[in-house]
Amino acid sequence: MIKLREKLDQNKLLPIYLFSKLRIYKERVRLSLYPDSNLNKYDGLTDKEYFLTEELNLSETYQLIFRVDLKDFGYIVDGYEELWREKDDGGLGKLHFQIDKVDYRERKVRLNGSLFGNSEDLDSKAAADIEIFGLKAADLTDLKLYQELLLEGYLLEIEKSYRMAFFSYFTAIEAYVSETLESIKENLFPELHEPLENLQLDHKVRIIARDSLKTNDLNSIKFWGEFAGLLRDLKNKRNNIAHGKSKEVISIEVVNDCFACLLVLISFSEYGKKTLEEIRQLAYPKII
Repeated sequence: MIKLREKLDQNKLLPIYLFSKLRIYKERVRLSLYPDSNLNKYDGLTDKEYFLTEELNLSETYQLIFRVDLKDFGYIVDGYEELWREKDDGGLGKLHFQIDKVDYRERKVRLNGSLFGNSEDLDSKAAADIEIFGLKAADLTDLKLYQELLLEGYLLEIEKSYRMAFFSYFTAIEAYVSETLESIKENLFPELHEPLENLQLDHKVRIIARDSLKTNDLNSIKFWGEFAGLLRDLKNKRNNIAHGKSKEVISIEVVNDCFACLLVLISFSEYGKKTLEEIRQLAYPKII
């Protein structure tokens, strides 16, 4: 699973997008072009470079955001869809913007920029095109519990709260297992439901694997030994911390391991993938 964990260390957003109904939104937002008074003095019609700071508040529209990209910026010109970096009516008005900071929890984006021009250019209409990876409030009603926990875990990971991210990802595994067992219980006598629910997590996962992979010999699945061993280690780590038996610091590597276990579990349970290469291709498809 080394290669898979290396991919996850570089980019978790793609498999999260595939498995949690994360969406990509494109928006055009207006820019105020107010000079930052802490950095420069307003000089009216004098052409000079003005430094600009813009804060976009996305919290009213978005419930969760995980990435924001600045795709374009410039002046709005009537009759044109594209934005213009420079004015075409005699003013200088050369614009430049970049993302300075994203507060994912508060859903705010700070842009820093500059304008070379004068007061007439500052008073002009300007906008930015941004691309947002996230979810709006209405989208959350479609999420399952394990998906909510997965998204919360990733938000905590972005904030470098690795211990809480680990617990959130691990709880997502437990929630996914519980949800998947419900469909298996439909084919069992009611007397077997309670014994099934009382099994250890490891045994529940084995039942799900046998059912989804259509085999009684899990040793024939090449990744099974490594996956089962990693899941067992993570369960022990989680239990030791939860019961106060360990003060171990959770690293990003442990967080990646936990995420990898959830990814493998979903891949063989929902998609019947039997090799790590198939799982990698599912999570990171080639985009033509």
